[in-house]
Amino acid sequence: FPVTIHAARRKMISLGKAKRNDGTNVDHVKALDSGGSGRSVRNLKVVSAKANAMKEVRCKRSQKGNN
Repeated sequence: FPVTIHAARRKMISLGKAKRNDGTNVDHVKALDSGGSGRSVRNLKVVSAKANAMKEVRCKRSQKGNN
């Protein structure tokens, strides 16, 4: 998945929605693990690094409870 993450970031930079070293992350609206598209711009959004980190924590907690 790291290649997809970097490609998504480059795509958002080329569209002018993100800039290099701006403190934001490109987030997949529907996770790639859940069948989200890595190629579609509609599945991407720019969020703060903090918001993206909090989302990852929430997802890990919910996955832990489902096992």
